[in-house]
Amino acid sequence: MADAPKILGTDTLRQAYPKINQGITNANIALQGLTVSSEHANLALETATSVQAQFNKVTIEGDSSVEAAQARVDGENNEFSTLKERLDAKDAQAQTSIDDIIVKLNNRTVGKVSVTELGATGNGVDDDTAAIQSALDLALEKDFITVDIPQGVFKTTKELILRGNTHLRLTPDTIIDRRHQGNIIQNGATGDQYYGYNGNGNIIIEGGIFENNGHLVQQGTCMAIAHAENVIIKDVVIKNVSLGHGIEVNSSKNVLIKDSRFSGYDPGTTRKYSEAIQLDIAKSLDALPWFGAYDHTACKNVFIINNVIETSDELGGWGRGIGSHNATINRWFENIIVQGNIITDCLEWGIRGYHWKYASIQDNQIYKCGGGISVNPPLTSNVEDTKNEQGIQTNASQNITDIQINNNIINQGGGYGSAISVSGEATGIVENVILSGNSIRDYSGIGIYSTYCKFINIANNNIFKTSGTGISMSQGNHFNACGNHITEAGGNGITSTTINTSSIIGNDISRVGSHGIIVSTDSDTVNVNDNIIVGVGSGYQHIRVLTNVARIIVNGNNCRNITGSPAQYAIYFSSTVTNGIVIGNMCAGMPIQIDSMSSITLGTNVSS
Repeated sequence: MADAPKILGTDTLRQAYPKINQGITNANIALQGLTVSSEHANLALETATSVQAQFNKVTIEGDSSVEAAQARVDGENNEFSTLKERLDAKDAQAQTSIDDIIVKLNNRTVGKVSVTELGATGNGVDDDTAAIQSALDLALEKDFITVDIPQGVFKTTKELILRGNTHLRLTPDTIIDRRHQGNIIQNGATGDQYYGYNGNGNIIIEGGIFENNGHLVQQGTCMAIAHAENVIIKDVVIKNVSLGHGIEVNSSKNVLIKDSRFSGYDPGTTRKYSEAIQLDIAKSLDALPWFGAYDHTACKNVFIINNVIETSDELGGWGRGIGSHNATINRWFENIIVQGNIITDCLEWGIRGYHWKYASIQDNQIYKCGGGISVNPPLTSNVEDTKNEQGIQTNASQNITDIQINNNIINQGGGYGSAISVSGEATGIVENVILSGNSIRDYSGIGIYSTYCKFINIANNNIFKTSGTGISMSQGNHFNACGNHITEAGGNGITSTTINTSSIIGNDISRVGSHGIIVSTDSDTVNVNDNIIVGVGSGYQHIRVLTNVARIIVNGNNCRNITGSPAQYAIYFSSTVTNGIVIGNMCAGMPIQIDSMSSITLGTNVSS
């Protein structure tokens, strides 16, 4: 849509009218493109008003010239006796057009109904399904409908179907009481077929308590949204889900889920992986069991912000807090923001980004979950996830890129996975990763695990009391571990294995159970500089380098024993290490052991 140019006071009528017409055209286009957002409606109104204001400012100098005579004839060859008469007529025509726009805008917002007007009682006894559905069906007759459900307990015995262009508004004390095995609400009926993002969209679900009664009636997701665009779900409480999800967002884009609470889940014996909030892809009946189409549309532009995921009085924790568990080759989940959520007591991952790219996971708090945060490309162990959109088996994973995991708090938990895991495969590398400012404490397992990555920066994380290694890096290119604080790791402080080009710089490692830093197994081009290592396991080494490592510099490190746990060596190089430099290290009271000096340069160090 072209911008309407401003009308100048010096414009002639011939110059002015194309500008006016462009402005009116723009207003009409804006009207046709209205969505659920009231801001869009206001923008269209402001555009029309601006056109009127510009029209009122048109200045044309009247005279008897040929140009003036031509100006008295309009674009439809209607001749007016005076220029003023023509302007007045066009003024009235423009005003009529603007008035029509205003009327249409106003009509768009008059679709408002309370379910009690259509027979819902909210007494917790009567079946209110039909009354609520009748209110939702009004969206088929209006440009947009607001459906109010007041305080009360509204019993439902069948799925509620959102038709799109709907604001479903509940009070904080409204309870939707599910008494059936289906979903509470979904944006399509059984048998519907939508493609891409062209299903029922422009939806707001706001407020209320959605009681799934999973402790009474097994099975059933609470809310299912698929093939939709422009969806907001906010300030809702979802309780007691069994064998399903709190919210499934499938094949949708421009989705916001915020300020909501997800309480209580029953996994049965088969659904320990189910998420409170799941992002899914429309790949099959298993992935989208309620309606189609199965065109492999993935989710894009999803914001999951400031939610709480927890147990309830009736049921325990969720399988996973937020994430995905299906994939199709060449169809990524894109632009995913997970921020400011509090997630507790999940059986598996707090957050799992599966086949996500351009994703940010930040400022979340994860407590007592089996695993903290995981990011993976498609797993080759799952053969359905390595097929492309034509169903052809590729037998390979696929790269994902641009992942940020920043400023999260992960406290306690573990036993299922690492506190943070960024784990690719040989055929599916995780590229361009920033992992910074995270706090990990009292965790059973590895603090940060990264494998099959490229260009990953692990910086300024605080890792305190893990049963396993503080930071584990392996299999990839261009790994940096810089400025991290690792205290009381049960295993090694930092391990780096089979990496081409890596830096381990400026880390503070203390009181670890095994080695301080290990570099091993065909790693090439390595800097281990300016680290402080205080206290390793008795008989271990502060810095250990072995098994075909090449081109390594160990410089400026400060190594110190603690009472009762003497190291075997401050720095150890095995005989298969080549082209190394060891210089400027402070290792007072401890030896440096180089098994073969044939290609190692040993400079000035302080050691025993």
